[in-house]
Amino acid sequence: RPGSPASIAATGFSLAAIAIGQSRGWIPQDQAYDQLRKTLKTLLAKALAGILSVLNGSLPRFQMEYACDSLQLQRWFSLVVTPCGKPGQGVVTAYHDITEQKVAQSKLRLSESLLRRAQEIALIGNFSLDTVTNTVDGSAMLFQIFGLTAGATPISRFFDLVHPEHRARVFQSARASMARDGSKGIECDLLLDDGSVKHVHAMSELTHDPVSGHLVVTGVVQDITARRQTELALAAARDEAEKA
Repeated sequence: RPGSPASIAATGFSLAAIAIGQSRGWIPQDQAYDQLRKTLKTLLAKALAGILSVLNGSLPRFQMEYACDSLQLQRWFSLVVTPCGKPGQGVVTAYHDITEQKVAQSKLRLSESLLRRAQEIALIGNFSLDTVTNTVDGSAMLFQIFGLTAGATPISRFFDLVHPEHRARVFQSARASMARDGSKGIECDLLLDDGSVKHVHAMSELTHDPVSGHLVVTGVVQDITARRQTELALAAARDEAEKA
């Protein structure tokens, strides 16, 4: 969408790529200059269109973010345009250095990406259960383990996927964990909608959500099916060896 942070970001990255390409000999100087001129013209056109839209009253406010890198430093700025008086009388423009905010956002995205990858490798999903709404939310891996679509889900849906032979024990453990503090762990089987069986280990603790004030059960669930199958195979082999 014209004027959106995403499109402005793409423009900024394009400028940096062209400059780097020319400095390393990947793009001829005349071609790089022509492309930079066209790109800057497009960026200025977006800014001018936003300013004029606020000036004539068709927009109450205009804001765009753009990259403005130097050779040594990656920098980001935000342009904010607000009306001054009635339409046509004038506008106030303000520029803000948002580099620190952008760097922090980039680090957060990287951290989230690394966490997702770690959970995929370890087959661990994290969750939080709101004890007032009785809904569960969590990581993508949590819902993958249970074979569910990611998103806030009633806790009853998770209990339905616990193997019938283990359901009473899991339900009792869950009620106990909501009645007292401290970390609790339990292992059980899941019987998924597609008929497959998984063995999982879950741990949880009771906390308070500082925003809602609700009691929240937070924890993790790990798919240990492969480990469980290995243990059973080793036990069977040991029994066979003892019989021989």
